[in-house]
Amino acid sequence: EMAANAMFKQRSGANAINAQEEDREMLIHKLRERGDGSFLRGWRRELDPEGDLAVKFPDFLKAATRIKFFGDTLGLFSQNGNLSLLRLDELAPNEGGLLERFRQWCKAEFGFASALLKGLGAEELDAAAFARRCMEKGFEGTEHELQLVFECCDIEGEGVIAKAQVVFLETDADVRAQEMYKLKLGKMMQWRTQASEEYIKHLEARTAEQGRFNKAHRKAPRAWLERYFEQMPTV
Repeated sequence: EMAANAMFKQRSGANAINAQEEDREMLIHKLRERGDGSFLRGWRRELDPEGDLAVKFPDFLKAATRIKFFGDTLGLFSQNGNLSLLRLDELAPNEGGLLERFRQWCKAEFGFASALLKGLGAEELDAAAFARRCMEKGFEGTEHELQLVFECCDIEGEGVIAKAQVVFLETDADVRAQEMYKLKLGKMMQWRTQASEEYIKHLEARTAEQGRFNKAHRKAPRAWLERYFEQMPTV
């Protein structure tokens, strides 16, 4: 109850602006911790996995509880008069402006965000190579700024990014949705392939061990595995 009161407290007077700034810094600090030292990676992990550069109010409330942020949520969301959405550039103007500038550069230079890495001459890049090649292609920014862009793309902190990690930079919402769907479809197909291989191994093992165990034995193949595979959704 105390946490909920803190998240929806009403402030007024001369200290309201300072208190709101403290809450903003507190949230950024929490997200930086969640991002292994990177605020933008923490933003993507906790608030914006789809890369919309904005978070909806209900999603924020769930994340706030998870990361133990109990600042003035209403104050953060009321900055632009829209209580339903908090944009990255409202929480962190510099980082939000940088991401939008990079998005627009991708569009002007390569047409589509999905063509970014191909345009940079690689299927995947680490942070240093990413920064170097972007600057060689004409992006007007510093290595530090490009490191921040890289961290926003590298949501898992793997140290390299590929096409799947940069699709969210697409400026056209319809194109971005199509590309995201293709990625999810690819993951589903990969899962189906893996499940199929495991099922085949299960059948082979059952054939090899047929007769060794009765149906009640703990090592006996389970009938539900067959039904599970047969009922897998078609993609």
